[in-house]
Amino acid sequence: MHIVQLVNFHSPTSGGIRVALAHLADGYIARGHRCTQFRPGPVDSVTDEGGLRVVTLKSPLIPGLGGYRMILDRGVVLCLLRADPPDVIELSDKLTLFSASSNARSLGVPVVLFSHERLDRVIGSVLRPQRLVDLTVRRYNRRLMANVDAIVCASEFAAEEFAESPVPIHRVSLGVDLDTFRPFEGLRTDESEVVRLAAAVRLSPEKNPEILLDMAAVLQARGRRVSLDIFGSGQLEDRLRQRAESERLPVAFHGHVGDRRALAQRLSAADVVLAPGSRETFGLAALEAMACGVPVVVPNAGALPELVVGDAGVVAEPTGLGFACAVEQLVTSVGFPEQQRRAARVQAERHSWCEAVEQMLVVHHSVLEHVVRAA
Repeated sequence: MHIVQLVNFHSPTSGGIRVALAHLADGYIARGHRCTQFRPGPVDSVTDEGGLRVVTLKSPLIPGLGGYRMILDRGVVLCLLRADPPDVIELSDKLTLFSASSNARSLGVPVVLFSHERLDRVIGSVLRPQRLVDLTVRRYNRRLMANVDAIVCASEFAAEEFAESPVPIHRVSLGVDLDTFRPFEGLRTDESEVVRLAAAVRLSPEKNPEILLDMAAVLQARGRRVSLDIFGSGQLEDRLRQRAESERLPVAFHGHVGDRRALAQRLSAADVVLAPGSRETFGLAALEAMACGVPVVVPNAGALPELVVGDAGVVAEPTGLGFACAVEQLVTSVGFPEQQRRAARVQAERHSWCEAVEQMLVVHHSVLEHVVRAA
């Protein structure tokens, strides 16, 4: 089977979508399938990445999105699909690439939409009133659903957007690299009572990074000895750095960490990891932290509460005060930190990339069988 992944909003520093597509592609190839990925970039190119054929299309930068590009030339995409027809299109974009995949579908190629974001929450964060946003998104989604053969969602939160879907909705949980993201022993050598906090987050408005500084300010005002390491970059970085410096907050910014093992080591050294995004449709960064054996604090909105079970973390109000209270709840819990670290790792081990790949292949085979029966 030849699977083509169509993706926008992909960059060397992007997070969950890039990681998920890479692991899925590796899994497809390991099981004997061909996989091609179309993604935006600064120049046109065709390369091989460990068996994955990567077609990069020259695409413009999207202002205000911290380095993301978007493929706009749908005609080129359709021509390339015709030149090397796939058996299945795995669509990871609801905007410009949607129409290109719809045209391919009219040629008999089934399309599986992997919904990585909630349009109503994304648009609702910048436009009002919410009632009008919801109506517009519902109309758009009806058109979207009429032009795909199946929809994959990584959480119940993501699936809620397609409650009226006439096509099958498949719930496929993403996995985590349990070998790279694991507990590392002996990383903390000091004996201080400072509570080490960490966050691996893109510093963009949709990720709510301001909550982290609000939380640090609350904890500091309460006399808590804490340090906060932030791993990530984005358009808010300069503003956040200036605020942390002016308020003398115990926050250190480390930028984007491209080395996944190095990031895992830094996360493993923390006492608590924070995931402030309240619109996540899965929450891979939080799962990676749990795989490192570190409990997490997550907001009580979006998909993240679905990941946190028992002592693996705390679900909190997505405010500085809410996160501060959650941190205090964790560090004063019975058995902290050993009990919480074990629970976090156990929860992460329930999420396997092998299982995610197998479930995705079941979806792809099902749409192929449907096309054959329809013919």
